[in-house]
Amino acid sequence: MQPHALGLAALQLTGEARAASGLLNIVVVLLVFLGGGYVPVDLLSPVLAKLAASTPVGLYNKGLLAYIYAGDSSMLIRGMIMSGVLGAVLLALAHVLFMREGGSNRAARA
Repeated sequence: MQPHALGLAALQLTGEARAASGLLNIVVVLLVFLGGGYVPVDLLSPVLAKLAASTPVGLYNKGLLAYIYAGDSSMLIRGMIMSGVLGAVLLALAHVLFMREGGSNRAARA
């Protein structure tokens, strides 16, 4: 996931840097947990395991393991594509919110 896009979108959604930072702390921890960054996905419930497979961290984890142990890079490439698309969507969201405010320079002041 594009961290800059996530940060800009959070700032535009919340309206101030401290609130965006708090929101990002929660979102990043949840994404890493759901992706298997803290606990192996096999130990999660079946519902969370299915959800983990659709998160960027989950795709990267599966892709790295497949590449390391089987030499298969297809899942890793899929994770990169998903991360790029998600980053583009978040940048577009930040841009739309920025234009809706009339071009606020709030991000520069943060």
